[in-house]
Amino acid sequence: MSTASQVATHTAPADPAHPAVGAATSLLDAYAPGDHFLATPGRTLLARGPGRHVPHDERPLTARVDATLAAAAAAGQESPVVIGAIPFDHTAPAALSVPESVRTAPALASDPLIALPATAPTAGTWEICQVPEPEIYGKGVAAAVERMWRGEFSKVVLARTLELTSDAPVDLPAMLQRLARRDPSGYTFALPTAPGRTLIGASPELLVSRHGKQVIANPLAGSTPRSADLAEDVRRAATLLESV
Repeated sequence: MSTASQVATHTAPADPAHPAVGAATSLLDAYAPGDHFLATPGRTLLARGPGRHVPHDERPLTARVDATLAAAAAAGQESPVVIGAIPFDHTAPAALSVPESVRTAPALASDPLIALPATAPTAGTWEICQVPEPEIYGKGVAAAVERMWRGEFSKVVLARTLELTSDAPVDLPAMLQRLARRDPSGYTFALPTAPGRTLIGASPELLVSRHGKQVIANPLAGSTPRSADLAEDVRRAATLLESV
């Protein structure tokens, strides 16, 4: 006598992929020269299309931005935004525009795929020029320190430039990938400023942001005067460290 047995198996459906997987990195991967890309600790943005440029004239920048946004909205563009770069020299033209399309996603840091390594950029030969030259820069630092000891000023910021020149075109997508994946919690950007020109970079700090009536700044640099009293000097140093 034989007994037949029937065994039923049930496999629970696999959990759907986390919604953050690929959401932000897909925008990073889709970047092409000429696009606007911006990644912050709160969101990732990719904008395309020449759209409407904010003009450069005698009106205040805020008025020109408002007028450009109003014109885009009147033309039927839904939720237009202005994105670009503003020079420190307020008399110079700003590279601002209302792009034709904008895609957004959560922050890069929320996307697990951001942990994958970036593709190595195309190898090339670069000519490097230090401006000013190291010897001149060193003399400038020594002169600044001496003037500080004389009490002429209490703080000075000295900077120098590295100018890199290559006959081959710059691989902007590869450069952006490496910047963004190195610090996904920072502020990474690639913004066209003129035909054939792109402002690209990454920073761990934010100069200023405004949401309604709330204004936020998170600069990482800071200073405080020294004290002749050792205990007070240590207290000031601790306060400075805790202010980040």
